[in-house]
Amino acid sequence: MAKNILADFDYAGYESLLDFAKEEAVHIVHTHFDHKGGYTFAWRRTSEFVKGRMVEVAVSFCSPRDTFCRKIGAYNALTNFDNSNTILLPVGNEDSAKIVENLRRVFYYADQDTW
Repeated sequence: MAKNILADFDYAGYESLLDFAKEEAVHIVHTHFDHKGGYTFAWRRTSEFVKGRMVEVAVSFCSPRDTFCRKIGAYNALTNFDNSNTILLPVGNEDSAKIVENLRRVFYYADQDTW
């Protein structure tokens, strides 16, 4: 039988982090590779102006040997964001979808063995 990776998951903390993300306008994006490995990033604009270039980002990586779980990725990325474990990147754009595309380019590794 497969081990339940969410058996000891902090559901109350997760809900609290989702509330934090909503209040602070933090977006969550997931990328995974055939259910093994991947990453989740949480991001928000650093300026109220949509033409601003800087975006604040927190990341959670999943080993390519492990099963990717969106809930765990979101929990870890938002925890990092809440704890100010973030970086600033000049990937801003007026279009949020373009920001996500730019961030995926920054964190994407075409060869999973390079992790």
